[in-house]
Amino acid sequence: MGMFDKILNKEGKEEEKQIQEQRDFVREQDMMNNATASEQVDQYNQESRSDLLKWQQDLGDEVEKLKHDLRSEQLNTEGQWVQMVVPVGYDEQGKIVYEAVPPMANEWFIRYVETQIKPFLSRNMFSSNFNEKRILQMLKSTCNDIADMMADSFDRHGIVFQDYNSVTRTIKNIITPGPFRALNDGQRRHDRTIAKRVEAFQDREMNTPRKSFMGINME
Repeated sequence: MGMFDKILNKEGKEEEKQIQEQRDFVREQDMMNNATASEQVDQYNQESRSDLLKWQQDLGDEVEKLKHDLRSEQLNTEGQWVQMVVPVGYDEQGKIVYEAVPPMANEWFIRYVETQIKPFLSRNMFSSNFNEKRILQMLKSTCNDIADMMADSFDRHGIVFQDYNSVTRTIKNIITPGPFRALNDGQRRHDRTIAKRVEAFQDREMNTPRKSFMGINME
């Protein structure tokens, strides 16, 4: 073999070595990218589950907040629920005098309302498919039931007549938004959209074309 052939042979081996190194590098990059994509999808699913749990917890908090509102309670600086107080004047020394705000309703009424409103804050409600007429009818029926009970049992619920509107408005503010999540399959369509986005993300990562080196497909 002549010197020129030896030089060409050596250069050819060097080129093959570089190509092989590039192939190995691309394979490692593909493995890292696939692992990263899998981790991102897992993280997304984890965050979605965490958001769902937080969302469900928030719904429970709404019920608890309503109960405290009906009891005329508020959080103090130590994070404890205490009876609400308001200033009503001054004493002989000029100091502000506070008076406790009486509950808007007693525990009997609060327990009754809690039972009535829980369906409006449930996952089953949000995952249903209602039209606007059906939603308004459900809200109307429940509010009428509560109003009828307040009138028929006026001597049992501990609500003074002047607070009737405040009590009913407080309850309506809690139960109204929930059913509209189910308007025209809204919540379920949202959930399906999220699922499709996850699937599209997975497919995009798995089907990303591999890079080439010097026109050679690195597979």
